[in-house]
Amino acid sequence: MVLIKIAIFEVRKQPSRKNKLYKRMKKLLSILALMLLFTSMTYSQDDKEYSKAIKKMYVVMGTDSSFKTIIKQSISIYKARYPKENKWNDVETELNNTSIDEFINMLTPVYKKYLSISDIEEITRFYQTPVGQKYISSLPAITQESMKTGQKLGEEIERKINKKLIEKQNRKN
Repeated sequence: MVLIKIAIFEVRKQPSRKNKLYKRMKKLLSILALMLLFTSMTYSQDDKEYSKAIKKMYVVMGTDSSFKTIIKQSISIYKARYPKENKWNDVETELNNTSIDEFINMLTPVYKKYLSISDIEEITRFYQTPVGQKYISSLPAITQESMKTGQKLGEEIERKINKKLIEKQNRKN
């Protein structure tokens, strides 16, 4: 905008025979300014729609309720540590009202980098299906068992490495 104002000012300083040029330049720069304004408004509207789609996906997946559970657990820990503080209910309410939206706004550029809004909507439709809901409800158990399996695999790999190191050490001796 500053560059547009400077350009108009520079043309305005010219002699009157260039007055037509001034009018054309002013019209052109005004159109350009409106286009830039419209583009930025459209971009922020796109971000809002994208964030809205992510939030819907999170609601369908139950992520928002998990988020609230984490907040509730965190607040209960603070209540136990600082029992004299009486503002914890207000803090919990404020976190529940704003945190998920702030979190989604922070994640929007990340999701946008890899997925289109139609991708997000399609994923949301999947999660709304019976098999999608089954997947969501099974995911905590799957994750827990996968972590145990991964831990066992890691322990097995560690044993193999230690065995090879001991064998190598014994050969040197």
